[in-house]
Amino acid sequence: MTAKTVPQAGYGVTVSWAGHDVGYLLDVNYSGISMGTVDVSSHEAVYNAFVGGKVDGGELTLPVRFIAGDTTGQKYLWADIKAKAERQAIITFPDSTTMTFNALCTKFGDFTFPMEGSIDATLVLKVTGEPTFSEFDT
Repeated sequence: MTAKTVPQAGYGVTVSWAGHDVGYLLDVNYSGISMGTVDVSSHEAVYNAFVGGKVDGGELTLPVRFIAGDTTGQKYLWADIKAKAERQAIITFPDSTTMTFNALCTKFGDFTFPMEGSIDATLVLKVTGEPTFSEFDT
């Protein structure tokens, strides 16, 4: 079985890294933003009291078909994880709305080497600031 050598998008979703399309996507998983809480309870309180804490921008996990000769996003993600470089990532949805954020590539691994077929890998991007979603942040 020959691996595809043309970048593919899953159901019309695309991901770019520093302006380069990340090709050969098998899936796109974004954990979303989450807020921590801070316990502000007094010692006399019967119930715990909390206020909102820091907001975490989440992680983007990209299972990909690994292409060693890739000249699109995989190549740049490989270079940037080694350089510890923060870059802009953009998820474009099928209706052209976008989610944009800065991130660090924190994983380029989990390679699977089947006896037949293609090699797959997992890329993980850690959001480093506030993500913006074109539908909500206008």
